[in-house]
Amino acid sequence: MNIVATAFKSTSIANKEQKEAVMGNAINATRLSLLAVSSIQPFYLQSISM
Repeated sequence: MNIVATAFKSTSIANKEQKEAVMGNAINATRLSLLAVSSIQPFYLQSISM
């Protein structure tokens, strides 16, 4: 019983950590794409006005 409970607990902890890691990656990817857009935009606007 203890082994099963421990295995279940560690599995649920691993799942939680995995979800948090995925969320973190998604947030980082969003930040990076926003940074990319904000750095590209001035050049894009300049090329349009020219």
